[in-house]
Amino acid sequence: MKISKDFSFSSVLDVIAHEKDIVYPTVFYVAGLLLGTFSLNIYRTNSSFLRILKSLFIIKSNDFSAIFINNLALYISVFAIAVLLGMCLIGYPVINAIPFLIGVSLSIKISYFISTFSVKGIGYSLIIIIPEGAAFVTVLILSISVSSKLSKHILDCTSGKQTSITKTDTKNLLKQYIKYALAVVLISFINSLLVYLLKAIITL
Repeated sequence: MKISKDFSFSSVLDVIAHEKDIVYPTVFYVAGLLLGTFSLNIYRTNSSFLRILKSLFIIKSNDFSAIFINNLALYISVFAIAVLLGMCLIGYPVINAIPFLIGVSLSIKISYFISTFSVKGIGYSLIIIIPEGAAFVTVLILSISVSSKLSKHILDCTSGKQTSITKTDTKNLLKQYIKYALAVVLISFINSLLVYLLKAIITL
């Protein structure tokens, strides 16, 4: 198989550099997934650790509104942290910790359900956890990309490298944040509805 003459390692690096606000959060997220899976394998026989996971991951409520409010509060909180980090000077270097921690949490959750509930856990992960995680992480990474650009711009402005942000830029950023926030609400609603409906079919 021949590789195109236009393809080179430097061109890949150029793409990474140009899309670093997307690539870096994705890399940290994947690293979190790997670390989470590795961690559960280590502590799988620790009964105290498993009890903590059960209290965190098993939804006890049978009320749709309670499930939705809990999901929405969690997702909006994470989304708000990403937005706030984009508005402060320390945000640019630390914002990638969010997808990393999400990756750790998601992989531990999937591994826990599969190891604890076997076939039911696999089905629950495929129907609920994986689609929910993929959708939320996608929106989160896009939000982090916006926040990273905003945080870097603020940092450059304070150091005198760039001029102040324009009103047009501010409006565009605000529109993107609102769009992603609405997506988070929609993800929370759909996930809560699926959990509510499946609780009547799948008992964990």
